[in-house]
Amino acid sequence: MALELNSKIKRTVTFLIAFGDRRVMSAMQKTGFTAEELATGWKLAQTAATPWLEEAPVVDDTPTSRTALEQLDRFENEFLPVIDASLVRRFPELHRKVIGGLSQTSGPALLLSVPKLLANIRALEQAQDEQSREARYLLEKRGVTDSLLAEVDALLAQASAPNTTPAPISDEDLERQREAREANVERMWAWYLEWSAIARARIQDGRVLYRLGFGRPGRPAAPDRDAEPDPSEPAA
Repeated sequence: MALELNSKIKRTVTFLIAFGDRRVMSAMQKTGFTAEELATGWKLAQTAATPWLEEAPVVDDTPTSRTALEQLDRFENEFLPVIDASLVRRFPELHRKVIGGLSQTSGPALLLSVPKLLANIRALEQAQDEQSREARYLLEKRGVTDSLLAEVDALLAQASAPNTTPAPISDEDLERQREAREANVERMWAWYLEWSAIARARIQDGRVLYRLGFGRPGRPAAPDRDAEPDPSEPAA
């Protein structure tokens, strides 16, 4: 019975891993095997072993995202004027630092303006001067509390997080992807059959052959066929 795809991948990877043993690489170099061939084998194996279902498209305009943007819009519409009015007369220099360049926005632009506003407010907390502390205390009294900022952080995370729910995949796509994976495995397997046949023909050291996944330690390996491995043989 022909080897299944995963068995072919496993056998090829066992063969490739063996080249970490200097004795194996030295013996195979005498057959014309090179570092470039080793890199080719690994590339083919990696392609064959990569999950074969294509990444499904994601939907970024989700109800959760839209709701979060709407709440961010309400936050900005309500509190940006409050922050503006609270600081402009009492702390004009800090007003420029907190509000400078910001204006009320909507939609995706909120994902740029609101984080900047939050960062400017939090900078007041981290500042060492008395005016900054007084300004932050005033905003706290006007409703711009730490808990409010935490709620806005959560809304920003919801609004910007991608929806990773996969879209349905048609039967035609599944069949096409299955055929593509089989083709990748067969390209890898052709590489393996070529070099495994050369190894058996040219290498007499049973220990090296065993490391490559053939036979038993110290014994010559029988020619490998496109068949299931003998379950009595130990894994390499």
